[in-house]
Amino acid sequence: MLDATAPTVSLCFVNSLVSQQELYCFFPGQYQLFGPPQPIVAILGGDIILPCHLEPAVDVAARTVEWSRPDLEPRFVHMSLNGQDLVIQKHPSYERRTSLFTDKLKHGDISLKLSEVKLSDKGRYRCFIPLLGTESAVELVVVGKEIQFKIKANTTTLQTVHLFCTDFLVSIKLNHISNNKQTNSSILNHE
Repeated sequence: MLDATAPTVSLCFVNSLVSQQELYCFFPGQYQLFGPPQPIVAILGGDIILPCHLEPAVDVAARTVEWSRPDLEPRFVHMSLNGQDLVIQKHPSYERRTSLFTDKLKHGDISLKLSEVKLSDKGRYRCFIPLLGTESAVELVVVGKEIQFKIKANTTTLQTVHLFCTDFLVSIKLNHISNNKQTNSSILNHE
């Protein structure tokens, strides 16, 4: 709980451009980042957007924007300064797979696009704007692709059928049909 008599720190600065001067002041609690209340589900190998936006909306294109995962070292997944990506402290598994929507930064939208999703991408992400001291969290769940196929085999001459799959799978459902009747069903989990 905040003490009403405790001192607070506000930050004001002047942005001087050739044609204009702007004064920005930020007060504690004035801005808040929001992510989704429920986990985001991504399909293995696909692209996904991790939503995060600032309210009230303010232009953050010239500010530092951080996306991180506290369980990683280095923890940074994406960092941007003045709309430019910084790769200095970025975790190597995210190289060339993350981006912000630079045209939306001026509206306070700091959502992260993650490309070529991997199983190791699952976890809790933190979006953060250091200057404003505000953050939010996004939980990412990764699921496998669903692949359907049929195999026909003559069971009178063949006792074993080998199935080869070269794609990513999280689960396989097998059905054995004999004399037009389903006699066996099982699920194999593989990650």
